[in-house]
Amino acid sequence: MSSVRIKICGITSAADARLSHDAGADYLGFVFHPGSPRAISPESAGRIIRDLPEHVTPVGVFVDPGPGVVERIADISGVRIAQLAGDESPEFCRRLPLPVIKVVRPSLPGETWPGPVVFTVFATMVDGCAPGKHGGTGVLADLDFAASCAAASRCFLAGGLRADNVGGVITRVRPFGVDVSSGTELRPGVKDPAKVREFCRAIHDHYDL
Repeated sequence: MSSVRIKICGITSAADARLSHDAGADYLGFVFHPGSPRAISPESAGRIIRDLPEHVTPVGVFVDPGPGVVERIADISGVRIAQLAGDESPEFCRRLPLPVIKVVRPSLPGETWPGPVVFTVFATMVDGCAPGKHGGTGVLADLDFAASCAAASRCFLAGGLRADNVGGVITRVRPFGVDVSSGTELRPGVKDPAKVREFCRAIHDHYDL
């Protein structure tokens, strides 16, 4: 097994950012969707991002942003990748000046992923489905669908991951990276230090990073 990247999402404080990168996170996610309990302002995110080590990549999470929104928020906050969790089109992804992580969710059991043909993005992310929500649900993704994505292109796996299941899930799916939010929280937007460390340790203990 090659290196598995770790993305910890829903960062809302400098303390949680430090905790996460010290534990081994490669990417930190900042949610700019106003409807999320983990939402943060671009200005607050910028103050956190300015103090991040260079090797930790800040990711902005958006849901169906309007024209120019991603660019404006990236300028203010300093995020270097845009994670798009809505119904954004392939054309919208291609027009953005930032690398894109496009979130996909299967609508039918056994569905396969045509993404490399349709989307030109830095990576895809397979997330669990929950009605009316765009992430942070704690619902495990369709692992067969995720494995098809990971076999076809660079892919993150999200949804329902915790320290006690992430090793087995990685072995089955073989993703480029994993993304966790609710599995490392005390409550939405507030990290549990023990859960963050245990999650990262579970990956480091199983795989040579």
